[in-house]
Amino acid sequence: MEKSFLPLVTIVTETYKNFDYLEENIKSVLSQTYAPIEYIIADDGSGNFPLDKVKKIIKDNKKDNVIDVKFLISKENRGTVTNEGNAYCIAKGAILMPLAGDDEFYDNNVVSNVVHTFMKTGCEALSVSRVAVNEKKEIAYNLPHKIDYRRIKSIDTAEKKYYSLVTGKFYNMVSGSTLYIKKDLFHRLGGYDQRFVLWEDSPFLLKMFSSGVDVETAYNINGIYYRLGGISTGNINPKYLEDKKTYNTILMKEHYNSLPEYVKKYIDHNSKSAKCENTRERVFLYLSDCKIMLSKAIYAFNEKVGELIDKLL
Repeated sequence: MEKSFLPLVTIVTETYKNFDYLEENIKSVLSQTYAPIEYIIADDGSGNFPLDKVKKIIKDNKKDNVIDVKFLISKENRGTVTNEGNAYCIAKGAILMPLAGDDEFYDNNVVSNVVHTFMKTGCEALSVSRVAVNEKKEIAYNLPHKIDYRRIKSIDTAEKKYYSLVTGKFYNMVSGSTLYIKKDLFHRLGGYDQRFVLWEDSPFLLKMFSSGVDVETAYNINGIYYRLGGISTGNINPKYLEDKKTYNTILMKEHYNSLPEYVKKYIDHNSKSAKCENTRERVFLYLSDCKIMLSKAIYAFNEKVGELIDKLL
């Protein structure tokens, strides 16, 4: 790639209270070989963000390819949607790349490989692989699972991805943690849906897919070491549960009429499930929607098999 024609990339590290892996995170950004990079660190109202320590890490490791570093320190906790969205709004880069504070780039060439794929394909959005690891950085499995690559390859249009997302059979093909997008696309679609607090990616993907914007996938690129134990894998935050309820009731209603009948059945089921107030209601719902429950059970089983096979390979 001719360096004089390379686009500015903005990398955003988002933090909230947990700084155990922040040094590794920052160093993985500063060790990237790509130029030029703008780096934004956005803290979501932690109250104890170690600014002086972070500045020293940056001073000791920053090279000339990182042309600017910005800090966006919020006084109050507003959630991932606002925190990351605010960082994207001040970003100057043509390509936006998030990096959660407890994750780190897989190697020094991730940004270079991502930009090369953007330029080669002409895509507006790109998703790459995640390598899931435990707190000791021991590899657990890949996301998406390797056994799902062929299935995902057949879900090759924005419309097909749209239906897969709505039905919940998404096979980890796109994750917000490794969803890299053109800044123009982010603004054109109106940014993140502010009705949500912590769940930024699926509502935004619904915007994309329903607008006909596809996501290019490049699973030959390992994007990040993805630490298990976050919102998606660890203890569930009540605000995240509220986001899921909003997603399954309010947001799905807005898309309902444009979807085929088989997809509507999943929306109806998820909407009813979100409104169940006790175990009795939930059991009755599951028995009445046994075909959908069987389909979900098969999908969940496939996910577990995928994890097991990844560990054995």
